Amino acid sequence: MSEKIPAKNDESLKSILQGTALFMNLSEEEIQLCFECSKAESIYYEKGEMIFSEEDNPAGMPVLISGSVTLGMDYYDGKRNIIAIYENRGDVFGHEYILIGQSKYGMYAQAQTKSHILMIPKDFLVGTCERNCGFHSILISNMLQLMARKSLTLNERLEIMSCS
Repeated sequence: MSEKIPAKNDESLKSILQGTALFMNLSEEEIQLCFECSKAESIYYEKGEMIFSEEDNPAGMPVLISGSVTLGMDYYDGKRNIIAIYENRGDVFGHEYILIGQSKYGMYAQAQTKSHILMIPKDFLVGTCERNCGFHSILISNMLQLMARKSLTLNERLEIMSCS
């Protein structure tokens, strides 16, 4: 069964995340402030547990701290399609759904091994807070860069596939 604790109380997270793509150019102190302001949660999942299912409402952006996560889709005929496997510290997944306002994920994320996830609430990522924190703008900028890199990679794959 998964265990949730406020990210601001998980002392190991700051040093683990510093230097990852999402938290680039943020100090450990700014990362801590980010946790406090966002009310992010540090969640520990056992192997096989669902991080989110196809029918869940996208309420936050999961960031992989440790472990391995599979994104996939199940079809009515029983087929299962594995879309991606995430194994690197700082990997972000499922964020597209919170940013475009989807009411459901349309895919699932499942822990393939015992996994640790940072869940950043949607509301923190789609605007700035009342305090207009500088670190908040840096985090959003980093998230946009991640999305741009992913888009570029997908475009390159599409170009390769269209050549065959």
